[in-house]
Amino acid sequence: MESSCHLREDPQIHCVTPEFLNHAPPHPAGLRVLLRFFRLESHRLQLPQGVRATLAISAPIGVGLAFHQLAAAVIVTLGAWFVLVTDTGGAYRQKAIATLSATAGVGCAILGASILNVSPVLTIVGTFLWVGAAALMGIFGNTATTVGFSTSLMFVITVALPHASDMWRRGDHAARRKCRSPPARTGP
Repeated sequence: MESSCHLREDPQIHCVTPEFLNHAPPHPAGLRVLLRFFRLESHRLQLPQGVRATLAISAPIGVGLAFHQLAAAVIVTLGAWFVLVTDTGGAYRQKAIATLSATAGVGCAILGASILNVSPVLTIVGTFLWVGAAALMGIFGNTATTVGFSTSLMFVITVALPHASDMWRRGDHAARRKCRSPPARTGP
């Protein structure tokens, strides 16, 4: 049976047919062929993007753990991750506009959701308006759609947090409780 796959004239690339899958070797070489067929492997190393993602995700968590503000650190990490998702590649100007608009949008989403979380009615109306406006951003292209989707996710996640408007003051209350504890008794 002859295959109808005409991707490239490369002997390393095979078409995925039932016969190929039945005779595929069980070792990683078969996986490499499938990955190459679906073009999931990169031709060059993306080291700067990997370092940027590692720092954007691990630095806020480390700082939050150091200052006992893990809830706020998780929100900042999610915001950084959603900003990284909007970097779709292309020209530098397009990447910069997408990243900066996602940063501003995620920041506004966190602030707006924290303010609107005082009332269930405000939460419902605010979520409807925010997600609706973000959906309409698709008119301006794929990059705007990605930014709108990221900001909508951040808004919904922040609204779903319990007491999101009080999120930034939680560490202060814990510090005050520690200061109010009675002094340790020394002696008999």
